[in-house]
Amino acid sequence: MTKEEIRERIRRQRQQLDSVWVERQSTVIQRTLLETIEAMTPIGGVCNYLSGSREAQTDVVTRECWARGWPLYVPAFYKETGQYRLAEFDKNDRLESGLFGIAQPVEPRWASLSGNSVIVVPGVAFDCFGGRIGHGGGHYDRLLTELDHGSVHALKIGLAFEFQIVSKVPMDEADVYMDVVITDKRKINPALSSESR
Repeated sequence: MTKEEIRERIRRQRQQLDSVWVERQSTVIQRTLLETIEAMTPIGGVCNYLSGSREAQTDVVTRECWARGWPLYVPAFYKETGQYRLAEFDKNDRLESGLFGIAQPVEPRWASLSGNSVIVVPGVAFDCFGGRIGHGGGHYDRLLTELDHGSVHALKIGLAFEFQIVSKVPMDEADVYMDVVITDKRKINPALSSESR
């Protein structure tokens, strides 16, 4: 299947999701995500996405980052360059609808990751090799490439419901692989399957 065929199939399935089911399954995903983050010490920061209604939710992780004092960041669209950048995010920040209707801080405080950090990544589909399909703009791939360099080790964790896992994602040169993929059924370690990329 092509990327666009996979996007279309998964989008149709996501449109059928019930909000109660999304919340229940997202609780399982977020519990596993928090356990994964806790295993990393020290934590230089967590870049979390602000979830939409029919994707794996991230609200619990956001609140836990604040409660534990972990530096928290979210992607925000930077109009001057037409790309996403990292912005600090705390509980007092007001949100607005940004590019594609994605929530972001009204007044972004631009920032950078440091040390051992985690980047929580949304997607339309993933595979067991760490392949990811986004919405087609390449925005997240560019952001991930920019964030994971030099002295920063950023663990890239994709979140999805199990039905979003496909047998093989067609990956292009500019596409970025995930280090871990977490679903409501399992935690996938793509390194164990990297020889098949």
